Amino acid sequence: MKTLKVLSTAGLVGIFLVLPLVGFAQTGRTSLPGATLTSVGDFVALITKVLNFAFAILLILAVAFVLIAAFKYLTSGGDPEKIKSANGTLIWALVAVAVAILAFSIVRVLVNTVQG
Repeated sequence: MKTLKVLSTAGLVGIFLVLPLVGFAQTGRTSLPGATLTSVGDFVALITKVLNFAFAILLILAVAFVLIAAFKYLTSGGDPEKIKSANGTLIWALVAVAVAILAFSIVRVLVNTVQG
């Protein structure tokens, strides 16, 4: 389980290191995305792109953890400790989905408020 935590943490750090490059590739700009922000609209568009990408990655990770929980259930063999571990994995995956949806919704409301 410790290996899984290390791998997921390393994956998240890698994703956040790559995010600026992904934004740079999608805009076709010749400079970094944050370097030429000239209006609030540009800033909102950048935040929206980053949010959409992060939300997609988080949902992919949540699906992966649900599959891990399902695998734990299938291989538990009736062992109460393994079933408890699978329950914990599933609950935390669902909590992550709920937090992601809540964060996504809050940012959308703020973006719509700023844009007007």
